[in-house]
Amino acid sequence: MKSQIVKRVPELVAAVVLDQQDDEEVDGKGLKTHGKLLIDSSDNAIKIQLYHNDGECYKNKYEPLDLSCVESHLKKYVKEKDLQDYNAALPSEEEINDYAHKMSVYKTITNGGVALKLRVLNKGTAKATDIRISIVFPKDIFVYDIDDIEKMKEPKAPKLPPNPIEKAEERFMSDLNPVYGLFKNSMDGMQPFYSARSLPMIDPAIFNNSNSSVFDSISIRDNSIFAECNQLPHKDDTEFDGIYIVPARKGKFKVSVSLMCSEYIEPKVHDIEFEIV
Repeated sequence: MKSQIVKRVPELVAAVVLDQQDDEEVDGKGLKTHGKLLIDSSDNAIKIQLYHNDGECYKNKYEPLDLSCVESHLKKYVKEKDLQDYNAALPSEEEINDYAHKMSVYKTITNGGVALKLRVLNKGTAKATDIRISIVFPKDIFVYDIDDIEKMKEPKAPKLPPNPIEKAEERFMSDLNPVYGLFKNSMDGMQPFYSARSLPMIDPAIFNNSNSSVFDSISIRDNSIFAECNQLPHKDDTEFDGIYIVPARKGKFKVSVSLMCSEYIEPKVHDIEFEIV
């Protein structure tokens, strides 16, 4: 009786999973993985909470002042002309709106994104070689290289003129306690021992414990992920990190995944459903 010959073939499967880090640990740029925004996930479906950001709040410090803003114990130190001069020196409405918009975008990206990894598994019975994976995101879900996010700088705020109410508070404190004025003047003239800017930045790459093959590579461009792997034995997997996604609005969206290797005649294509709530 002839033994049956079983054809050995690779079977590639791709999924995106949370990049497991302590969500309370912040890197040198203040970026978190925001795992708490990830409500649920499986191989073919992910649910993420949309980050709510009120851009109007960044305009509050540029509100004009009037006498109603001055507490009773400070009124003798503040003249109406001081307030008028302060209001006249405030940045223009165009500058304030532009800053508020940029801050809203910045905070949405840095606080409202989720760090993910691409996991590729070979569930088949043979090794896969020359593996190419592409994942295309819809326009309402932005995908970034996390290194680019960590390099983002907070928008520069338009400069505020000296606040007459704050000056009045200082005069009030000096009149109340003359030692306060002497102490404040001496402190203002002192140089700090260190500042956040003077501290050396530590490259997060030194903490990268990934065991990925040197033949693995990943790139993110055109709102898509492109990954390559030289080979993947059967029943083995590999991961690609450095992925950061930011949802722009609520809804259900399909993310297209394509897997190709030398052993396939045609790419294997499937969708991952993202639900943003």
